[in-house]
Amino acid sequence: MKTRTTLLKKILEKMRENNRKILFLTTQTEWLAIARRFEDSWQFPNCLGAVDGKHIAITPPPGSGSFYFNKGFHSIVLMAIANADYEFLYVNCGTNGRVSDGGVIEYADFNRKLVNGELNLPPTPDGGLSYVFIADEAFALRTDFLKPYNVKVLDDFKRIFNYRLSRARRIIENVVGILVNRFGVLKSRMNLRNMDNVDSVVLACCVLHNYLHRHASDSYTPRGVLDSEDPVTHTQEDGLRIDSDNVGPISIAHTRNSTQDAKAVRDAYMRYFNNEGFVVEEPLEDEEPGLALAADCVLVEGVSAEWPDFCCRSSVLIDLTRSNSQASPLLLSLWF
Repeated sequence: MKTRTTLLKKILEKMRENNRKILFLTTQTEWLAIARRFEDSWQFPNCLGAVDGKHIAITPPPGSGSFYFNKGFHSIVLMAIANADYEFLYVNCGTNGRVSDGGVIEYADFNRKLVNGELNLPPTPDGGLSYVFIADEAFALRTDFLKPYNVKVLDDFKRIFNYRLSRARRIIENVVGILVNRFGVLKSRMNLRNMDNVDSVVLACCVLHNYLHRHASDSYTPRGVLDSEDPVTHTQEDGLRIDSDNVGPISIAHTRNSTQDAKAVRDAYMRYFNNEGFVVEEPLEDEEPGLALAADCVLVEGVSAEWPDFCCRSSVLIDLTRSNSQASPLLLSLWF
């Protein structure tokens, strides 16, 4: 037990040093591979990730007042991005629940890197569709963030776009749904007075989610846990979803000032999905998103390469894939 506690403390310390985030420092080649997987799996070209945010209920620390209060309970916000293979690409945790929902992305380190051109994203091909992240109504429409058209003004062309976006974005809903269902600590109101520990525990769950999906899928993500789609009829079966009152969605952003450039990017995708990118027997009904899984390893800045039984790349990679690693059984015993 002492060894387990020591290991957990080391991991939590490294996550706190990393400013409450997990970020894959992806190369341009890796971004292109992510985009290809979205196109191959979900017929959504040039997509670099599916985005979502959730409120996680907490017991507020003494003296915090209404700092963490939103939606009738105290919370922190988890913002996550997933790739087409149900892996977390980015996780940011700890924004206080009082922050306006539309502004959650603005506070994320990921957004700063994106705006400043520090993510090494591939350039938009000449005459082609822009590289984008896909989100729901809770996020503002931008040239690099696509969201659905307003359901009050839908024609068939826009309805097709909304379906295709929802179909691809179900990945992140599936990921978060599995995360919450598998890690009981997220289902109940988290009662850790030290908010740094709250953030770090959530991040640790995300690391474990990635590892378990890749290396213990028979038990962690068996048949029925992931969303599925009939290849002929396109009917969809939902996998796991969030079934806890202690995890809630962020609210719809009521922004009316999307730029013309942002609208033009979305319109270009709408035209593509109704022409050369059209899928036969495309359903017109609005679809609910799904849920998913994870990755081999998670890049956590500042992790020491001298940790025993961890394979580290450039002193920053926690690799949970080695068969002789003592990390996985120790960590798994903490939450299951």
